[in-house]
Amino acid sequence: MSFYRRYSLFIGIFLLACIIILLLSKPSTMFSGEAYFIDDEPFRASPDGVYVKTKMNLGDSEHMKNFPLVIGEWEGFEYDSSYWEDYLEADAVLLRAYQKGDLYQPVFLQIVQGQSGSSVHQPADCYVAQGYTIEEQGNETLLITDVSWAEDGSPVSIPIKKMVVYKESENQVTERRIVIYWYVEGNRIASNTVTIIEVSAHAPLEGSYERILSETKDFAAKAIPYVFAPSKSETVMAQLIHWGALGYFILISLICIPLVLALFPRFRARQNQNPDQTEPQK
Repeated sequence: MSFYRRYSLFIGIFLLACIIILLLSKPSTMFSGEAYFIDDEPFRASPDGVYVKTKMNLGDSEHMKNFPLVIGEWEGFEYDSSYWEDYLEADAVLLRAYQKGDLYQPVFLQIVQGQSGSSVHQPADCYVAQGYTIEEQGNETLLITDVSWAEDGSPVSIPIKKMVVYKESENQVTERRIVIYWYVEGNRIASNTVTIIEVSAHAPLEGSYERILSETKDFAAKAIPYVFAPSKSETVMAQLIHWGALGYFILISLICIPLVLALFPRFRARQNQNPDQTEPQK
């Protein structure tokens, strides 16, 4: 039995899977430096991820300093990040604090881009290492209402992670903090970098933290359009469908070819085993 006949089913299924992935992909995100949000772990795409184009070079610390110090009603000031760049072995780190008039405390912005496991850290592990206890973890959503993002006037939903941590001293809570974060992964064909963006703020030592969570999310939603723009390119399948009859022909052909490759050898083998069924009766 030939190699092709033995493994034709596997070859056909593999090619069909590759074609489906190609058809559901966006050309701009396959071959450019675009990125997408994920709401889970780094190096793993979420089905709810939102494709974007970067407005800033997140791997250049000097370029990152151009990130605005004024975002709406929020005014910020910068921390020296050189120590953390060396410590995390990161490509670039941006540390900022932002405050607005009707809020008694700042929110803290941290952007870290890197390629190694040390720079692309897990916030939960990082806070535990600093002596915090995790009180709560879960999923949250940011609604981006910026006009450049809104689709037909509707906000764009960005999946993120939320965490509540606290510190104790002599069995008394001395600090409580709200943390929201998300990862931005560079296209794996064009880049192997991952960026983590984190926004945090101090929360009341006990009771509800809803107001400060709302303020933290408000700042994050206003900051995102300064760093990213939505990618509105269509999938390969959608573009082929817009071509009309030719596009449908190409689409059907792409799907049928691996099916034929997978099933034809089995059809021939079955025909050869039953030659009488193919001969006309006398």
